Amino acid sequence: MNLIDRYVTEVGKNLPLLKGREDIEKELRSTLEDMLEDRVEQTGHLRDEAMEIELLKEYGSPQKVAATYNPHPYLIGPRLFPFFLMVLKIVIPVLVTVLLVLTGIRAATDTPFMGMDFVNIVGKGLGGIVSAAITAFGNIVLVFVILERVLPDKEIGDFSDEKEWDPASLAEEPDPDTVKRSDLIAEIVFTFVGLAILNYS
Repeated sequence: MNLIDRYVTEVGKNLPLLKGREDIEKELRSTLEDMLEDRVEQTGHLRDEAMEIELLKEYGSPQKVAATYNPHPYLIGPRLFPFFLMVLKIVIPVLVTVLLVLTGIRAATDTPFMGMDFVNIVGKGLGGIVSAAITAFGNIVLVFVILERVLPDKEIGDFSDEKEWDPASLAEEPDPDTVKRSDLIAEIVFTFVGLAILNYS
């Protein structure tokens, strides 16, 4: 196996794509062989290892070349990221608030204040809240990573809600009937808390 074959194999190992990897390797090998032949014709020297080393050094490291074939070098792309943040800002506060209320109710009703049972319930409750928040975050990330790779680009474009921005919109008075996002989130949080309290009771 010559240096070009080893180089192409190394690029293949760094490709994140399973589908189309062989085609990329064939195309890269063909490109390098053509470049090497052109160099042999221009210089008039026979092909040797030194010439291959010089060519591959100019072409770049296998990791760098493999990165150019990667259409998704990130977990969650820029078009889905604002929607991801919005979901995260709604789900995590709601979850933490509900679990805090449930822990407080349990600590207040099951045990006398400041006893060891009270401390144990509060400690376990806080540990459960941290664990639940981490789990929720991981699940949301996983869902968006799958959406990033499964949804077609035209559907992802709908999430980003990209519209041509008009500076004149800054001069417009806000509509008093428009529902603010913060009010909506607060309403969702208190609804969840109310349901959790009723369910616990």
